[in-house]
Amino acid sequence: MSAFYTLLFVAPTSDAESIANDVDEDANERYPNAWLDHIGDLELIEPWNILQPGVGAETLLDEMAFASPDGETIVVKVPVGFVEAVNSVSSNRVNDIATQWQASELMADWPLADVVGVFDELSAVCRKSVEAATPLLQVASHVGTHRVSPTVTQFEMRHILSLT
Repeated sequence: MSAFYTLLFVAPTSDAESIANDVDEDANERYPNAWLDHIGDLELIEPWNILQPGVGAETLLDEMAFASPDGETIVVKVPVGFVEAVNSVSSNRVNDIATQWQASELMADWPLADVVGVFDELSAVCRKSVEAATPLLQVASHVGTHRVSPTVTQFEMRHILSLT
Protein backbone atom coordinates (compact mmCIF):
# COMPACT_ATOMS: atom_id res chain seq x y z
CA MET A 1 0.00 0.00 0.00
CA SER A 2 2.84 2.41 0.79
CA ALA A 3 0.47 4.71 2.58
CA PHE A 4 1.29 8.27 3.47
CA TYR A 5 0.88 7.39 7.14
CA THR A 6 -0.56 5.01 9.67
CA LEU A 7 -2.48 6.47 12.58
CA LEU A 8 -2.83 4.26 15.67
CA PHE A 9 -4.84 4.90 18.83
CA VAL A 10 -4.97 3.01 22.12
CA ALA A 11 -8.70 3.19 22.74
CA PRO A 12 -11.75 1.05 23.41
CA THR A 13 -13.49 -0.24 20.29
CA SER A 14 -16.62 1.55 21.50
CA ASP A 15 -14.79 4.86 20.90
CA ALA A 16 -13.97 4.08 17.25
CA GLU A 17 -16.68 6.34 15.85
CA SER A 18 -15.61 9.21 18.09
CA ILE A 19 -11.99 8.77 16.99
CA ALA A 20 -13.00 8.71 13.33
CA ASN A 21 -14.99 11.91 13.75
CA ASP A 22 -12.30 13.69 15.81
CA VAL A 23 -9.14 12.31 14.20
CA ASP A 24 -7.92 15.77 13.23
CA GLU A 25 -9.09 17.46 16.42
CA ASP A 26 -8.98 16.23 19.99
CA ALA A 27 -8.65 12.46 19.50
CA ASN A 28 -4.88 12.95 19.55
CA GLU A 29 -5.16 14.52 22.98
CA ARG A 30 -7.66 12.02 24.42
CA TYR A 31 -5.89 8.77 23.54
CA PRO A 32 -2.29 7.54 23.41
CA ASN A 33 -1.42 7.40 19.73
CA ALA A 34 1.27 7.09 17.09
CA TRP A 35 1.48 8.77 13.71
CA LEU A 36 3.81 6.69 11.53
CA ASP A 37 4.67 8.86 8.55
CA HIS A 38 5.20 7.05 5.22
CA ILE A 39 4.40 3.70 6.85
CA GLY A 40 1.45 1.63 5.72
CA ASP A 41 -0.04 -1.79 6.32
CA LEU A 42 2.40 -3.59 4.04
CA GLU A 43 5.42 -2.04 5.73
CA LEU A 44 4.10 -3.00 9.17
CA ILE A 45 3.60 -6.65 8.29
CA GLU A 46 7.36 -7.18 8.00
CA PRO A 47 8.25 -6.67 11.69
CA TRP A 48 5.53 -9.15 12.62
CA ASN A 49 6.97 -11.69 10.19
CA ILE A 50 10.45 -11.06 11.61
CA LEU A 51 9.26 -11.49 15.19
CA GLN A 52 6.97 -14.45 14.56
CA PRO A 53 7.83 -16.17 11.27
CA GLY A 54 4.84 -18.01 9.87
CA VAL A 55 2.48 -16.52 12.45
CA GLY A 56 2.00 -13.00 11.12
CA ALA A 57 -0.87 -12.17 8.82
CA GLU A 58 -0.97 -10.52 5.42
CA THR A 59 -2.56 -7.40 6.89
CA LEU A 60 -2.98 -5.52 10.14
CA LEU A 61 -6.58 -4.83 9.19
CA ASP A 62 -8.42 -7.03 11.65
CA GLU A 63 -11.96 -6.57 12.93
CA MET A 64 -13.84 -3.53 11.62
CA ALA A 65 -14.65 -1.20 14.51
CA PHE A 66 -16.27 1.61 12.52
CA ALA A 67 -16.90 2.75 8.95
CA SER A 68 -18.22 6.23 8.30
CA PRO A 69 -21.50 6.43 6.34
CA ASP A 70 -19.68 8.06 3.42
CA GLY A 71 -17.08 5.27 3.44
CA GLU A 72 -14.18 7.69 3.69
CA THR A 73 -12.98 6.78 7.18
CA ILE A 74 -12.59 3.34 8.68
CA VAL A 75 -11.30 2.25 12.06
CA VAL A 76 -10.09 -1.32 12.51
CA LYS A 77 -8.61 -3.24 15.41
CA VAL A 78 -4.95 -4.16 15.04
CA PRO A 79 -4.45 -7.90 15.68
CA VAL A 80 -3.56 -8.61 19.31
CA GLY A 81 -0.80 -10.97 18.13
CA PHE A 82 0.96 -8.09 16.37
CA VAL A 83 0.64 -5.79 19.39
CA GLU A 84 1.98 -8.46 21.75
CA ALA A 85 4.84 -9.40 19.41
CA VAL A 86 6.05 -5.81 19.04
CA ASN A 87 5.60 -5.17 22.76
CA SER A 88 7.73 -8.21 23.62
CA VAL A 89 10.87 -6.83 21.93
CA SER A 90 13.48 -5.86 24.50
CA SER A 91 15.45 -2.66 23.94
CA ASN A 92 18.64 -4.61 23.22
CA ARG A 93 16.94 -6.31 20.22
CA VAL A 94 15.52 -3.18 18.55
CA ASN A 95 18.58 -2.50 16.37
CA ASP A 96 18.62 -6.10 15.12
CA ILE A 97 14.89 -6.08 14.34
CA ALA A 98 15.22 -2.68 12.61
CA THR A 99 18.16 -3.94 10.54
CA GLN A 100 16.11 -6.93 9.37
CA TRP A 101 13.12 -4.68 8.66
CA GLN A 102 15.31 -2.27 6.68
CA ALA A 103 16.44 -5.21 4.54
CA SER A 104 12.87 -5.68 3.30
CA GLU A 105 12.01 -4.27 -0.12
CA LEU A 106 9.60 -1.61 1.15
CA MET A 107 12.07 -0.22 3.70
CA ALA A 108 15.32 -0.57 1.73
CA ASP A 109 15.64 3.17 1.07
CA TRP A 110 15.17 4.14 4.71
CA PRO A 111 18.21 5.05 6.85
CA LEU A 112 18.60 2.59 9.72
CA ALA A 113 18.21 5.36 12.31
CA ASP A 114 14.78 6.21 10.86
CA VAL A 115 13.69 2.56 10.90
CA VAL A 116 14.79 2.32 14.54
CA GLY A 117 12.79 5.48 15.29
CA VAL A 118 9.65 4.11 13.66
CA PHE A 119 10.02 0.81 15.52
CA ASP A 120 10.52 2.66 18.81
CA GLU A 121 7.35 4.69 18.22
CA LEU A 122 5.43 1.57 17.23
CA SER A 123 6.76 -0.29 20.25
CA ALA A 124 5.73 2.54 22.59
CA VAL A 125 2.12 2.57 21.39
CA CYS A 126 1.94 -1.24 21.52
CA ARG A 127 3.29 -1.16 25.08
CA LYS A 128 0.60 1.36 26.07
CA SER A 129 -2.04 -0.90 24.53
CA VAL A 130 -0.81 -3.94 26.46
CA GLU A 131 -0.38 -2.05 29.75
CA ALA A 132 -3.87 -0.56 29.50
CA ALA A 133 -5.39 -3.85 28.30
CA THR A 134 -7.01 -1.72 25.60
CA PRO A 135 -7.16 -2.41 21.85
CA LEU A 136 -4.90 -0.70 19.35
CA LEU A 137 -7.05 0.87 16.63
CA GLN A 138 -5.85 1.83 13.16
CA VAL A 139 -7.52 4.72 11.34
CA ALA A 140 -7.63 4.92 7.55
CA SER A 141 -9.25 8.10 6.36
CA HIS A 142 -9.97 9.84 3.09
CA VAL A 143 -10.15 6.60 1.15
CA GLY A 144 -10.95 8.67 -1.93
CA THR A 145 -13.88 7.67 -4.05
CA HIS A 146 -13.79 4.07 -2.81
CA ARG A 147 -16.68 3.68 -0.38
CA VAL A 148 -16.28 1.26 2.51
CA SER A 149 -19.30 -0.60 3.85
CA PRO A 150 -19.44 -1.62 7.53
CA THR A 151 -19.70 -5.22 6.29
CA VAL A 152 -16.62 -5.14 4.07
CA THR A 153 -14.38 -8.22 4.29
CA GLN A 154 -10.65 -8.07 5.09
CA PHE A 155 -9.85 -8.97 1.48
CA GLU A 156 -12.08 -6.19 0.17
CA MET A 157 -10.62 -3.73 2.66
CA ARG A 158 -7.03 -4.56 1.60
CA HIS A 159 -8.03 -4.05 -2.02
CA ILE A 160 -9.73 -0.71 -1.33
CA LEU A 161 -6.76 0.58 0.66
CA SER A 162 -4.31 -0.55 -2.02
CA LEU A 163 -6.10 1.76 -4.48
CA THR A 164 -5.38 4.88 -2.45
